[in-house]
Amino acid sequence: MVTIKNKQTGEVVAELDQADLKKANFTGSDLRHADLSQCDLREAYLVRTHLDGADLCEANCEKAHLIEACLPGADLTSTNLVGSDLRFADLRDANLTKANLSGADLTGADLRGANLGMATLTNVTLVEVNSDEATQWPIGYLNGSKHGLWTSWFNEDQKAIEGEYLHGKKVGIWTRWYENGQVAMRGAYRDGKKQGEWISWYTNGRREMAGEYQNGQKHGHWTHWNQQGKKVSEGDFDSGHRHGYWEFWYDNGEKRMEGDYLDGVVHGKWSSWYDNGQLSAVGSYHRAQRHGKWTTWYPSGVKQSEGDYAYGIKEGLWKKWDENGAEVAQEDFSSPLSNEALLEDSGEDTNIF
Repeated sequence: MVTIKNKQTGEVVAELDQADLKKANFTGSDLRHADLSQCDLREAYLVRTHLDGADLCEANCEKAHLIEACLPGADLTSTNLVGSDLRFADLRDANLTKANLSGADLTGADLRGANLGMATLTNVTLVEVNSDEATQWPIGYLNGSKHGLWTSWFNEDQKAIEGEYLHGKKVGIWTRWYENGQVAMRGAYRDGKKQGEWISWYTNGRREMAGEYQNGQKHGHWTHWNQQGKKVSEGDFDSGHRHGYWEFWYDNGEKRMEGDYLDGVVHGKWSSWYDNGQLSAVGSYHRAQRHGKWTTWYPSGVKQSEGDYAYGIKEGLWKKWDENGAEVAQEDFSSPLSNEALLEDSGEDTNIF
């Protein structure tokens, strides 16, 4: 049996025939000024419950259901409200000092005059909340929005992320670190979107990527390196899409492929190489479809195949050679039947991707 008393009068306001309050159902109950301090109310149902002036100090209300609950003047100091549902709750003048509201949903909640000083609001939902000049927010918040310098830490000595918010939007330089203290990424935001130069590093301190953003999208020249400091790729972006000439390399430094992009798809002449430096394929694309003459080679440098494509479909006469250079096949793809057969062909040509 659990007995709940009025903290002012000592009067019994509720009795439950169970060992604890976890998952208890108080929906619509009158628990005004109830003493619930340090109680385990995990996943309890307090929907539309009257808790005016109630003492919930240090109570465990994790994932509690407090939809439209009436909590004006309630003491929620150091209360665990992680993942709780406080949609449209009345929290006027409530004391939420040091309360943990991580992941809680306060959509439409009335926070006029509430004290949220030193409360934890990580991933909290604060949509259409009602607050006023008397509402006290934690450092880093202004009228329910993140504001000012924000820092998160791996431990007391090592920062994880640091940057500034302006009325809920990231602005200025932001930095992310690895746990070993090495900078992982640094760049600027403008009005909540990445803007200007951004650089990322590997844990060993070598650069990983560097390039420009414009309105939150990659734009301009970008370079990617491997952990040994050798280039992996280099080229330009236009509004988030690869555009223009690009080069790619193997980890050993040998060229892997090169060619042009148009609005994010391969277009124009492309060449690819084996990691021994030998040319493997040369041909052209028309908006991601092979088009025109294509030639492939074996790693030894001996020609492997040659022929034409028309918008991704082989056409005309194709020739193939073995690794000794002897011609082993000719096939004419001029007829519709040949093209139908090609659609089921696994393909022997070297794919540069």
